[in-house]
Amino acid sequence: MSEKLEELGVEDEPDFPITIFGNQVFGGWESEETTGRAIEEALQQCLAGNCPPPAGEEPGDGIDVPFWGEIIPGDYSLPALAVILGLVDGFNPCAMWVLVYLISLIATLRDRKRIWLIVGSFVLASGVLYFLFMTAWLNAFLFIGYVRPVTTVI
Repeated sequence: MSEKLEELGVEDEPDFPITIFGNQVFGGWESEETTGRAIEEALQQCLAGNCPPPAGEEPGDGIDVPFWGEIIPGDYSLPALAVILGLVDGFNPCAMWVLVYLISLIATLRDRKRIWLIVGSFVLASGVLYFLFMTAWLNAFLFIGYVRPVTTVI
């Protein structure tokens, strides 16, 4: 945070919460009439298009996505960007090799019941495993939220 404030030319560390719009820094909170109104005015300026890009960022900075090339997040809607980045992040090479193995296994089978049994067991096992992983992460984050010293440190 201090590096970002240095980029913006802020010499003294402002009070928390810190709000940044473009190159404007608002530190602390006094009241709705003072700080709140100043933040709203800065937001209205940015919405009107009079907001400079944040310090250290050039307009058009993109993200290099493998097999896709460079994408500029501002050119995509939030759902489209979520799908693109989710596909990149969700690619699981281990599951792909298991899938290749299963395809080679069922390629020689002639019995439709066995094919559906093998494919169904793969889909079911993958779904159960992902469900267990997501449940474990959810419980871990919920537990962290209940531990007062951890939330104070974070």
